[in-house]
Amino acid sequence: EIIEFKFQKSNNKELSMIDMLQEVIKGCNDLEKEQMEHERFGYEAPKYQESILNLKRYILDRCRDEKIDL
Repeated sequence: EIIEFKFQKSNNKELSMIDMLQEVIKGCNDLEKEQMEHERFGYEAPKYQESILNLKRYILDRCRDEKIDL
């Protein structure tokens, strides 16, 4: 879904930001799962692991600092 549309619909920046962060975390989790499946079945896959972990760690740390509950 388009974040701008959600913002116009709810007119609340915080809800739009939380929703966007949840989508990023969900995407990171999906990539981690895909990477594990590639490793499990012996397929060669891109090495996103370190980038994903760093992104997730940063987002979750910032959310904890700002007291945003995902």
